[in-house]
Amino acid sequence: MDQHAYWTWEADIKPGRKDAFVELVRRWNDIAEKDPKTLYNNWTISEDETHVRVDQRFEDSAAAMAQYYIN
Repeated sequence: MDQHAYWTWEADIKPGRKDAFVELVRRWNDIAEKDPKTLYNNWTISEDETHVRVDQRFEDSAAAMAQYYIN
């Protein structure tokens, strides 16, 4: 049985805040990249730059929650 934990979420980016949001995501990605229990981390911004989708996969639920509390 697969013990991996994963989530997907979507959100709107506030008007005029895309650059600030991207900077925040860079910090989150730096943390995720250093975490060996983060197996997959992908952020997608819509073409019109108003919407974001996040897909993440973790070794297990404890790793997911640790990443949740850090980020």
